Amino acid sequence: MSEYDRNFSGEESSGDTAPDNPEKPGKVGPAEPERNDPQMADEDQTRIFLRRSRPRSSVMRFIRKAGRAISEADNILLGDEKPSSDKTVSRKTRRWGCLGAVLYFLFVVSTAALLAVVGWQAACDVLGLTGEDLLVQVTIEEDDTLLDVVTKLKESGMIRYPSLFKLYAEYSHAMDKIAPGTYTLSSEYDYRALVSGMMKYGTKKGTVDVTIPEGYTAEQIFTLLEEKEVCLKSDLETICADYDFKYSFLEGIGFGEPNRLEGYLFPDTYQFYIKDDAVSVIDKMLRNFDARLSDELRQAVTASGVPMRDIITIASMIEKEASVGIDRPLISSVIYNRLRIGMKLQIDATVLYALGEHKGIVTIEDTQFDDPYNTYVYYGLPPGPISNPGLESIKAAVSPADTEFFYYALREDGTHYFSKTYEEHQAFLNQHQAD
Repeated sequence: MSEYDRNFSGEESSGDTAPDNPEKPGKVGPAEPERNDPQMADEDQTRIFLRRSRPRSSVMRFIRKAGRAISEADNILLGDEKPSSDKTVSRKTRRWGCLGAVLYFLFVVSTAALLAVVGWQAACDVLGLTGEDLLVQVTIEEDDTLLDVVTKLKESGMIRYPSLFKLYAEYSHAMDKIAPGTYTLSSEYDYRALVSGMMKYGTKKGTVDVTIPEGYTAEQIFTLLEEKEVCLKSDLETICADYDFKYSFLEGIGFGEPNRLEGYLFPDTYQFYIKDDAVSVIDKMLRNFDARLSDELRQAVTASGVPMRDIITIASMIEKEASVGIDRPLISSVIYNRLRIGMKLQIDATVLYALGEHKGIVTIEDTQFDDPYNTYVYYGLPPGPISNPGLESIKAAVSPADTEFFYYALREDGTHYFSKTYEEHQAFLNQHQAD
């Protein structure tokens, strides 16, 4: 290969020959002719143009210097000594530069992973994606603040991040929607469902099943409902005394007394909300009473000629007196037989209702207590029902047995002995006392 060809290909001479061209020091080979030399062939001029168009070695030197500057900057960031003035980067510098890059990469990746985990956990808390299926009851009091609500939700396991729920509640004005009460909440609820579940008419309020036995008085029912945390007894008494429930069987009943709805609070098993509305609670029992009075039974009441109010009053006495079902129509016959001849009913249950007591034995002194409900003192039916009867007692009041009995007395087995005359009745009592 000629010297001219080596210069064109970019290869340097391996010898120490001094440059022949004083105008281009450091280059080996003869001076390059000018491209516009008319004596040169077109092919030679093109070769010279292409050679001058290739990147010069000064560009490569600039790139290498930039690389050294970057490496020295890494040394400074890592606390190494000042960058070396040597043009060649040391192995130590290169080693620390690579280590710094690795550490920085790990730092970025770790930070991103941490933020991703925290963000995912926060999102799971907001969306209720906890993976658990936990049901708890949370009670919100009348004077609870947002902080109180957040604390209760945190302690019950409904939320994990109180500050996040507090932020949501403030943004969504949750305290304007949350109402006092006891609510059944699930850990699978998202924040919006939790707030909805604590609203006044939400479907997630805590519930309780309450069984009202047949023959319970209104006062006993109110006490039971308060014990079950359904309503305050005082609220129930106020509603019963003054609220105008629109049912035909209540027409003509005056207002003002807590026992005004006695006899119509149908005994049954109910499901109520904890801290329920008193009107709703009473109305549920009245609706049940209305539903249990079938058309056939209503027609039977009409056919009997006895007002509905009197039917329920008689049924309430039967319910309190009868211990077994078979005695109900018989006790009903005794009541009707006495009413027919104008005889005092002398029913112990009416005395206890007048006294406001619940005890097993009625004394002679008790029977002398002056009260309109005391059928030992007053003739006819008491002013109203003395309990809330079940359906069988109502049916017995509508359809009494056809007997000539005027007396009955309790046997030891819970059944009653029925008599036509006072002498027969007294003979049974004497024998019973002797035994």
